[in-house]
Amino acid sequence: MQCTARKTFTHEPCRAYAIKGGEVCVYHGGKAPQVREAANKRLRILADDALEVLRQIVTDDTLDPRVRLAAAKDILDRLGVMEPAQLEVTTVTLEAVQERIRHLRAVGDE
Repeated sequence: MQCTARKTFTHEPCRAYAIKGGEVCVYHGGKAPQVREAANKRLRILADDALEVLRQIVTDDTLDPRVRLAAAKDILDRLGVMEPAQLEVTTVTLEAVQERIRHLRAVGDE
């Protein structure tokens, strides 16, 4: 959202981004404690509606399962339930793979 304030001398719209949940940018009062508190209050009010929309998506059997899964992951991530995914990559030689196959075949033959 753009800042709703106007430039002092030209009276043109500011065009800077407003603070999250706010109506003005940091240059036009967005850093003031009362402005930040009002912005946070607006965001908290919207949080219940946003969670309801996510709940509807997760429970709607007619939606694509990928959409429902993404919504569920978003909820869990925001609640801090899920840990960030980590990928571990190891390098294996062809000889090691062949040896493992020979071992598995030998165990299977017993």
